[in-house]
Amino acid sequence: MSVLLNLEFKLQALQFPPYFVRFVERTSPGGLPFLLQTLTETQRLELNLFQKEFCEGFKFEQSNDLDHAVEFYNATLHRHPLFAFLIAEHLRYLETIHNQSLTPPPEGIA
Repeated sequence: MSVLLNLEFKLQALQFPPYFVRFVERTSPGGLPFLLQTLTETQRLELNLFQKEFCEGFKFEQSNDLDHAVEFYNATLHRHPLFAFLIAEHLRYLETIHNQSLTPPPEGIA
């Protein structure tokens, strides 16, 4: 039974775009299939909304507009506190690869 559940969550992960799967693989232990297993149905729906918002910040990132990307990600923290840890990890990752200090998440978040 657990093999079928694991397969179900791996299949659910396929609904997300590849860049988001890589993002979650890098920021969440166990990756997207594991994260999906730990969420309720309502939380999975929130993850879908979060992914759509994350996409907007990612577009800024892809156009090398880090200031707007960070601003967008920090605003996303307040709308989706359940996934704040993903954004906080991503901001740390961006600081590392761009070798610069970015605006940190607000106090008490992640």
